[in-house]
Amino acid sequence: MPSRHIWPLYALLLSALAWVFFADVLTLGLDTHDAETFRDHERIAGNFAYFFSPAKEQASGRPAAEIVKFLYFMALGNDPAAFHLLSLALHVLCSFLLARVVLQCGATLELSLLGGLLFLCNIAHFQVVHYISALDYALALGIGALLAYRRYLITAKLAHLGAYYILLFTAVLRTTVHGSIFANTPVPTKHRTKVLRITLCHPPFLTYPPPPAIGHCTPCYWAP
Repeated sequence: MPSRHIWPLYALLLSALAWVFFADVLTLGLDTHDAETFRDHERIAGNFAYFFSPAKEQASGRPAAEIVKFLYFMALGNDPAAFHLLSLALHVLCSFLLARVVLQCGATLELSLLGGLLFLCNIAHFQVVHYISALDYALALGIGALLAYRRYLITAKLAHLGAYYILLFTAVLRTTVHGSIFANTPVPTKHRTKVLRITLCHPPFLTYPPPPAIGHCTPCYWAP
């Protein structure tokens, strides 16, 4: 079967399995720190300056994540089921993107698809689906940054490099651990000069040094 048909079917499979395994999260209600988050939403809606206040009950220090949750609240209100559905959708997206990035890092198609499925189903260590405040994590952005950078190496288009930086910087605004993606992104030696030139010629890219040069692309390992 052509790969262009495999990925849409794979996305449908992930969605179906997510519903089988996690449909009950819609009835969970509030969990750790969720009530504090919802109260903060109400106060920010009354006075947006409260968004920047250190007096917030759930001040995570991750402004990108907090603004996304607040905008979601503005659209749907403090509905636990709606927020749990968003968590579940992001988990499915992460599983799909993980399979894509593993494939692009050199694994076989079968292994990549299996890895995404296992990540979807085996989250004993990863409570993001179960409580709303865990939306602070930014795994999808981090994996998306890796995919965009890989596309840049293939196409040499600045649009892909720009997408890499945008995704990475947004991920860092959610949690600084994602800065390690940049430092550990493999760059073939033949691309080193190009990456240096673009980094030096575009001031926004100076926030981070160029990725390290290596003799060949090696697999990228990622854990939540």
